Amino acid sequence: MKKLLFLILILSLASCKKSNDTYLKDKDIVDISMKISFIDVNGADLLNQNNPNAFNISYIKLYHQVNGEELYFEPHLTTSKELNFSCKKSFCSIRILLADTTFLQLNNQITDTIYSEIANFGLPIASVKKIWYNGEFIWDAEDGVEKYFTILK
Repeated sequence: MKKLLFLILILSLASCKKSNDTYLKDKDIVDISMKISFIDVNGADLLNQNNPNAFNISYIKLYHQVNGEELYFEPHLTTSKELNFSCKKSFCSIRILLADTTFLQLNNQITDTIYSEIANFGLPIASVKKIWYNGEFIWDAEDGVEKYFTILK
């Protein structure tokens, strides 16, 4: 039975296809995302498009800086694999795939910086270990809590 399980594991790993399109696509089995919501001082949801003061989700852009080199730009919030907009919880949120350095442009005046410590375990496996948002340490994998944050703007 152990030999059969080992054979299945080897065949599964051998059939994995590695893509070299971008840094993020190289990792087929990943835990490199976070969810984020934005509120104002009154607690209003700044991603809810029914709020007249909300960020326009069609304008939100995501940039990745990888190994100190070129920026990867993903312009399509509603169809992107790097950005995913959702209003399923009490606040609307954006799910973001992270790189070592990620820039989240909310409008012409506001661009936030997210630094991530990402562990690559070989094969196509990676996981976020720590996150800093605009220079403030906000998450550690060792704490065992969900990577969901509400940011006051």
